Amino acid sequence: MYNTSRVTIQKAMSILQEKGIVQSNKKQGTFITGMVDEMSYYDSEVTEITGTAARFTDRHRNDLSSQVLSFYIRDPRHIEKIKLALSDTAQVYDILRLRKMNDEPILLEHTIMPIDLIPNLSKEILNDSIYHYIEHVLGYKIGKAYRKISACKPNHYDMTFLDCTETDPILEVEQVANLHDNKPFEYSKTRHRYDHGSFIVI
Repeated sequence: MYNTSRVTIQKAMSILQEKGIVQSNKKQGTFITGMVDEMSYYDSEVTEITGTAARFTDRHRNDLSSQVLSFYIRDPRHIEKIKLALSDTAQVYDILRLRKMNDEPILLEHTIMPIDLIPNLSKEILNDSIYHYIEHVLGYKIGKAYRKISACKPNHYDMTFLDCTETDPILEVEQVANLHDNKPFEYSKTRHRYDHGSFIVI
């Protein structure tokens, strides 16, 4: 009808699938994803493994800022040794950052990273993008992550830094992120304001 080859159509459909615009299902066929146009730039896909900075388009990237609340080196706790497969002599960075959009707090990140795997972190890097540093300076390729998403009551830090009341719910994302070779490089807990974005399954 449109004199278009099967190969061209398949390639176009593949691109649309990668962008999350259409979905394919053996039983139901191919259909348009209903909520694509309704996604806020605060939203993120459950399966996406990118840093916070990479989630925002160039249009909104300059509106995102980071405030480093604490940054120091210490011995890992028992749970961190397990999550990051650390030796008894390993040390870790303990990082607490507040991320803001247009100076409004949106999430609080508590991140633990092994020093020997992610060397030479600095406040300058933390104020920009750790993931960009990992991929473009250290030359690592980021792989998959395990995520646990829970609804929580706000704690003292949430009420202090996220402007929450004691009755506002918090969405916590606990994550272990791995490099492409399955070596864990990050154990983090991120606390999200309930009214600033959602996690989308596509």
